[in-house]
Amino acid sequence: MQFLQLSEELRYLARKQQLNQKLEDISKRAGYMMIEPPFFEDYDQFITMNPRIKKENTVKLINTHGQILLLRPDLTTSIIKHVLPKWNVEELKLSYLSTTFAKGKDGHIEEKKQFGIEYLGTSGKDVDKDVITLAASIFETYKLPYLIEINHSRFLETVITRLSLTKEETSELKTYIYYKNQASLHAFLAKKPQSVERKVLDRLLTLQGTIKDIDQRLSTLPLDDDLKAPLNELNALIEEIEKTYPKLRITIDLGLLSDYDYYDGIIFMAFLKDTPFPLLKGGRYDSLTKELGKEVPAIGFSLNTTELLKEILRDEK
Repeated sequence: MQFLQLSEELRYLARKQQLNQKLEDISKRAGYMMIEPPFFEDYDQFITMNPRIKKENTVKLINTHGQILLLRPDLTTSIIKHVLPKWNVEELKLSYLSTTFAKGKDGHIEEKKQFGIEYLGTSGKDVDKDVITLAASIFETYKLPYLIEINHSRFLETVITRLSLTKEETSELKTYIYYKNQASLHAFLAKKPQSVERKVLDRLLTLQGTIKDIDQRLSTLPLDDDLKAPLNELNALIEEIEKTYPKLRITIDLGLLSDYDYYDGIIFMAFLKDTPFPLLKGGRYDSLTKELGKEVPAIGFSLNTTELLKEILRDEK
């Protein structure tokens, strides 16, 4: 942020310090241990696992052995790669206040300040509920009007897999879904043969609201058990959340998609009123741990603390 007066900058830094302390306190009360993730990622491995990431937006370095590294664009993979080789516990709850790096449009390096948590070793809807409600509690602490959108990534992955697309087509399709580009999505699907899966994708960006709303919009399609299962899991989780936290603001969006491809279960994002982008992103990523050498149940979220602080200061005016 740019400041015209030193007093403004000092006020901002004081509020930033208070926010970081509050986030650390919230995570500590929930049983999380604060860590500092590694700074570097292996370039080839990261790009292979996340094919939709724009390579030109990453910050690359070459070490003394000629290996291409990235200044970490994502904190979850850094943490998992650090923890898994030493794994000898049943459960681990980690939190962080750290920075990710990306290359801006004009070539300068952008730093994004993030707070996040990773809950490793345990699965099930109770764990998913605890992580989502912890995320909501941050916005409730500052009385900010939030909405959590939630999806189950296995529903969309099953639909896309059955279309038998190439890697390039899959990446293209997911990009249209991620950016909610209805026109390009319809044009893409128009080239594909008619099927239940194509019909699901045709109406995907309208599949939002309660599970009852979505059931009504899908009622004319013969969904099999593999497609119904993630929807049932999603419904059971939301019912559990609403039973325990009836005031938590949550809605389903079956077109919700992360920019990272390692999520394989529940995914969620939190939006504030009048903000077009999510301040918080998270989900379950058990398959990432398997890909990195040891299958361990895992779920977490990351929060853009710079944007959160802007909203807090705006609300205080």
